[in-house]
Amino acid sequence: MRKWRTPEELAEIGLSSSRVLMVNEAHDGLKRCIRTRKIGTRMIGPAHAAGVRLLAMEALTPDFAMAANRDRRLGPGSDYLAQSDLRELMQAALAHGWDLAAYDTSIAGDDYRLLSAMNDRQEQQARNLAAALDRMPRSGKLMVWCGWSHHYKGSTRRPEGTLEFMGSRFQRASRTVPFCIDQCAGMLWKNRAVRSWYARRHRRVLEQLGGTAGYLVRATLGPVPGRPVDAVIRSIHNELQ
Repeated sequence: MRKWRTPEELAEIGLSSSRVLMVNEAHDGLKRCIRTRKIGTRMIGPAHAAGVRLLAMEALTPDFAMAANRDRRLGPGSDYLAQSDLRELMQAALAHGWDLAAYDTSIAGDDYRLLSAMNDRQEQQARNLAAALDRMPRSGKLMVWCGWSHHYKGSTRRPEGTLEFMGSRFQRASRTVPFCIDQCAGMLWKNRAVRSWYARRHRRVLEQLGGTAGYLVRATLGPVPGRPVDAVIRSIHNELQ
């Protein structure tokens, strides 16, 4: 039986066992699930109490992060960096005295659709994050903000080959096992009927818990070999807007 926990509790549990907390958001172009970012903002306080002082974000550019760290406030941004909910998350981190770090890499043109390019991106993200962690004091802790399945600790087979996710590559590059929280479970499914059933399944209990809550995968399912994440957050608020 599931033991439902708040997102804050999951962040505390994760950072009690790992130096690195990875959390994802849902987006599609400039559309995003605002709830996922609001939950991220709620995690800043408990993550700070657990020792986190650096927020690495997929959407950041080096120049934007450098200016924000210097000025302790956000400068003007475009695309994701102009969206108020993501800026609220970043500003909460700055207000707690954290620094921001960029770790993503860009892929030109349509190359991002190629499996080789996707694997290259996952690898570079992992190496950038491992380097950021290596520059921190041994007691320092890191929160990583990514999109969709990048933080999965595993791989997936595709017709053209295997895609290994950033979370798996980071674990190898840094020799650190991150604690990964999935906020997008079920949202990737293309079958609307399945998504609808999935949303209804926990709706009653989630409504009693304020609309959003989560659980530990191991405590719920027992040992799961190669499990991609450590905790899952469910919600009744899954719209992209």
